[in-house]
Formats: sequence, C-alpha cells, structure tokens
Amino acid sequence: MSLTGLITISKKILAENDVDDQLVSPLPGLFLLQSKESPKIKATVYDPVICLIIQGCKEVTFGDNKRIRIGAGQSIIVSHSTPVSSRVVEIDAETPYLAVILNLDMQLLQQLYHETNFNKGNDGPAQSLTVGQTDDALADAFKRYLELSGKPQDAEVLAPLIRKEIYFRLLRAHHGTTLRQLLTKDSHAFQIMKATVYISKNFNKALAIPKVAEISGMSLPSFYNHFKSITGLSPLQYQKELRLIQAQQLLREQKLSVTSIAFQVGYESPTQFSREFNRKFGVTPKSI
Repeated sequence: MSLTGLITISKKILAENDVDDQLVSPLPGLFLLQSKESPKIKATVYDPVICLIIQGCKEVTFGDNKRIRIGAGQSIIVSHSTPVSSRVVEIDAETPYLAVILNLDMQLLQQLYHETNFNKGNDGPAQSLTVGQTDDALADAFKRYLELSGKPQDAEVLAPLIRKEIYFRLLRAHHGTTLRQLLTKDSHAFQIMKATVYISKNFNKALAIPKVAEISGMSLPSFYNHFKSITGLSPLQYQKELRLIQAQQLLREQKLSVTSIAFQVGYESPTQFSREFNRKFGVTPKSI
C-alpha cells in the first residue's frame, strides 16, 4: 500500500495551519497528529476512533499490560473507551510521526448495519482495541476525506458520504471484529460497551458491580468474564485507571491540592490515592 498521497495531503494541511508538533482538526471529528520528537509515555483514554498511522511508529500499552507496536500503514480500531499508555517511537525531524484519527459514531455504525443488513459473520473474541493492516480502499477513502479540507461546499455534500464509506470499510476490515459485533444489541461487545459508558460517566462514584452488570443485561459471573476479556481489566481496575488518568490531567491544569483532586476523582483516602498514583506514573502527585 502506498501512503504517499496521504502523507502529501497531510503535510499540506499541517503547513497551512502553521503547526509543528500539534493536533489539527481539518474537518469535524477528523484529526491530524504530528510529532517530531519521541515524547515521554502518555497515559490517556482512547474513545472510539480509528487511528491510521501514515508515518512513524507508536507503542501502546493497555489492558493487563498488553503492549503492541503499530507502524506506518497499520491502523488501530478502538471500539470501547480504553485507558492506555502510549509513546511515539522511531521518528526524527525529517520523518515525523503522522497519524489520521477519526472519531467513530456508534449510532451511524448502527444505522449503516440496518441499511445494508451487514453480516457480522462468525468472528472471534472481541477486544476493545485491535490493530491491523490498512487496505488500499480504506487509505484512499481517508485521502479523499482529507482533500475536503478548506472546501466547505464540497465537504457539506461529500463528507457524510465518504465518512459512511470509511465506516463500511472498517466493518469489512480484518481487525473490525469488535465493531461488527457491536452492531447487534444482544452481543457481549454491545453489553460491555454499555458498562464502559456507565463507568466512564460515574468513575468518581462508588461502583456497585451488580448494578453495572444489570445495566449491561448480564449475570454477574458473565459480566466479570466478558468485561475482562474485552477491556483487559476488571471493572474496578478500569475505574481506577480512569480516576488516575483524570487526576493527572487535573494536577497539570488546575492549581488544587492533592487532597482536593483525590476527593474529586473519587478517592476517600488521599494516602491511597498518592500510593496508587505513584505506582502508575512513577512520580508522586505533588511532583506534577
């Protein structure tokens, strides 16, 4: 697969926006990410997206310390909000890391399923984050989508059509397993998505696992099993990751005490918060 066209249009858009290392949004829900240096490991939450890497390489750790490396021509499909640690690798100023990121609208995916009667087939186990090689048709659709940047009249008409094409090609992709399973509301992937949405909205509150299992429409043993299988974490581990990532962001952005932030993200004990924060990030909250 040739990425030359994607690289050319991406660099053109970045140059027009006069950016160096930055995130640019040429169209709603579409982002270009460029990095010329390998930054420190960054902890964040990946919401449902597809991320197509067109230059450079990224290392991502998620779930129960599962580590993957994604290079140019590969793409990441994230189906459920997923806490990760990531860093860009194997880049320099001459060949910066470049990636195209598109937010995924689950309602539009569902609509596409009903319109096409898409056959999800006999897929294997679902995972919240999957990686695979991007085929020529999907790369070409992304290129045509980017080419709408700066053309508002064209974008108004063509952007919804190309976005729909991208979704269709994602559903047909080898690593679109979990997306295909999300199309049916009785699937484990869909049921666990309801749980991750609920926990994400209530991450700073006490988590009643039986209630979350009920919201998901699953028995308690089945819920535990499938939540861990899909996200790589137990429900409580998942909540803790969300709390610590949010706390790190608050510590960087707000001039609040460590105790205040610990309470804000749901910890009852500032001491426990500091201990778990240090274990995850290798530094104390006060040092942020």
